Amino acid sequence: QQQQRRRSNPNQRQNSISQRDPIISLNMNLDYLAKSGQRDAAIRAEEMLQRIEALHDDGYYEKSPDVCSYNSVINAYAHGKVSGASGHAHRLMKRMEEKGIEANSITWNTLLRCL
Repeated sequence: QQQQRRRSNPNQRQNSISQRDPIISLNMNLDYLAKSGQRDAAIRAEEMLQRIEALHDDGYYEKSPDVCSYNSVINAYAHGKVSGASGHAHRLMKRMEEKGIEANSITWNTLLRCL
């Protein structure tokens, strides 16, 4: 039946993963920034996270940033050459808790790398 639908309208494209769940695509961008090695990657990743949160609050995104989003930004601080990385990571952890996002083992291991 699904093949019939595809054949009936060959110009219609299925929604990509990023169209169905934009947080996945945004998390990929955050992760790329974290691993890029750019000098200001951590700051840029956190700014991007804040924009995603604001867009969610404004109703633009249905889903809010998740634990993967925060893990990527914490990872950016762990790999970056930002002074006070552990303080930034701790602040992000508090923000996660305030938003009801539970840290996972990746979060804790990444925090250890910030020390």
